[in-house]
Amino acid sequence: MYEEIQSTVTHVIHNAWHVNFNLTLPSFEPLVAGVRNLINFSLSSPRRTTPSILFVSSISVLQNQPSSPSPIPERPVKSVAYAVGTGYGEGKWVAEQVLLRAPSVPTTIVRVGQLCGDTVHGGWGEKEWVPSMLERSLALGAIPMRDEVIDWIPVDIAARTLLEMACSTAVQNECARILHVVHPYPIPWRTFSDHASQILSLPSIPYTEWVTGLKQQVALREYPLMEFFEQYRSTMISTECAVKVSKTLKAAKKIEKEDVQKSNQSQPSAHLLRLYMLKELIFVGFQYSQ
Repeated sequence: MYEEIQSTVTHVIHNAWHVNFNLTLPSFEPLVAGVRNLINFSLSSPRRTTPSILFVSSISVLQNQPSSPSPIPERPVKSVAYAVGTGYGEGKWVAEQVLLRAPSVPTTIVRVGQLCGDTVHGGWGEKEWVPSMLERSLALGAIPMRDEVIDWIPVDIAARTLLEMACSTAVQNECARILHVVHPYPIPWRTFSDHASQILSLPSIPYTEWVTGLKQQVALREYPLMEFFEQYRSTMISTECAVKVSKTLKAAKKIEKEDVQKSNQSQPSAHLLRLYMLKELIFVGFQYSQ
């Protein structure tokens, strides 16, 4: 069976990672070893063309990037200091470095940002931070307002984008070895908060004031997302290369009022990325060269 897989696989998409922001880097060592095993698998292929690897990384490897008025480019993060913060992001950074040191394997590293509900149903998973924020806002009687932009990307758009990137010939150049999957047309946070305020009939207040109220309302032990909201920061991410590779990402429509309304519904979203990718694979019916 293994030999059959070796002789037939042309593209590898690594989209399996333990999502737990409370774990430290050593907990992710088996996953990093799995990335190294995929490199070995690709290098040992008997096929004339070495199977390519697309690794689904995360913008969390950029969590400590210095503030800048310019979007962060699609380039390697050479300093580990920029990725320090959570074991999840640190593990993704280590995996990126392993892949970047395998020049004989065609590799694309795709840093995915915040996934939101799909373009049909729109709802997020109940345990994700935006639905939780809206739920807490109802209890606090106010919506948080931030002076930044939102670049959330619908999960079905992200899935289609990843598949286009996996099979694109444009990823062979240096620029496209690293791509970002966030919304290429971000909107002001106020667009979200104003619509949420209207839908929920709640006023908007500064984010710091909202967090202070939240801390007074809940205890850290009782609310796992408390630390997340305290430390939350947004970073501008460039998609200059990504939109050249993916027509789906380039054509993504901006988040609108109707999408905000859907975000208050309970529908599975981000955790179904792999299923959306499988659906797209079946629909598109990839034709691989022999």
